[in-house]
Amino acid sequence: MKYVNIEGEEVYDKIKKRNEEFYEKSFKNTNQTFENYKRRGDTDIYHQRYAPWALSRLSSGDIDEPVYPYGSGYEFKNGGEGVVIYVMDSGVNINHADFGGRASFGPNVAYNEKGIITENGYDYGGHGTAVASLAVGSAFGTAKKAKLVSYKISAVGINFPIIRVAQALEDIANLIETADDGRIASLLVFSSISNVPSQSWDDAAKEFKDMGYVYVAPAGNNKADSCTKSPMSSGAVLSVGSTDYTDSLQSTTNFGKCVDLYAPGVNVQFASHLNDFGSRTNTGTSFSAPLVAGICANILADNPKYNLDQIKEKLLSISVKNRINKIPENTVNILAQAYTGSII
Repeated sequence: MKYVNIEGEEVYDKIKKRNEEFYEKSFKNTNQTFENYKRRGDTDIYHQRYAPWALSRLSSGDIDEPVYPYGSGYEFKNGGEGVVIYVMDSGVNINHADFGGRASFGPNVAYNEKGIITENGYDYGGHGTAVASLAVGSAFGTAKKAKLVSYKISAVGINFPIIRVAQALEDIANLIETADDGRIASLLVFSSISNVPSQSWDDAAKEFKDMGYVYVAPAGNNKADSCTKSPMSSGAVLSVGSTDYTDSLQSTTNFGKCVDLYAPGVNVQFASHLNDFGSRTNTGTSFSAPLVAGICANILADNPKYNLDQIKEKLLSISVKNRINKIPENTVNILAQAYTGSII
């Protein structure tokens, strides 16, 4: 067992003591104990102590222990080393300590209506940095060794036309295809949706999948059937809904048969775009999706040839079933869990 010491985050003694007690109890009730790891000589599993609740919930399984605001920890295998995650969003504060030099700028296509780019690659709105942090951040992310490339598609006050999404997906596919940086696999997380079905967006998502690539998307925050939104309506993405620390659905998360699984997305902590050390919190499926994208990166690090369908199969095999409260009809009751190389 390896331990990841996360710096830059104050942990109060009271919370620490409480979580130590929860941690000790939790490992009395599961076979996945430190002693088991030691006996197996397992040096591939990392443990982040006192992880933010969203990460802790991804390692809690069916254990009935509080995880908010800090849980007993987050366990993961390999950290997505060798994998590159593309974050298509509002840019990224690549200098934030949470990225540890693993984030870089890619293309910036955030043009205004006059065809002018008004911002550089940095994130001036916060959304892109949040998504990136939850995917690969050292403190807040699920794939702590993966690298990240920012593909900036929007800017403050500048929304993107849907046609730009189709062009961007084609562009990212080409970037993946021609990459020569030694990566073993790539995937995309794009935490935006269309509130109405878009044929061009869906077609682009299908083409991206047909090329063998993984596209992780949020289910959306409309409290509606996700199948009425793109790109979920394409059936060509991994769609992630949002839950809170009681394993209940986020009040506005979308649902329906086009949601593949759920993950923590309420009061989630992530890196700030305003400085290089701070953090912020927010709620939405935009933030549950990158947590799952990071888990996908961890899976790809062991299985770099996996396509979307294979990733989904593996994710479902390690997820917790029938744990989420009050699931609507025609909606899966599946809560994502971290990848440790084993099957729950």
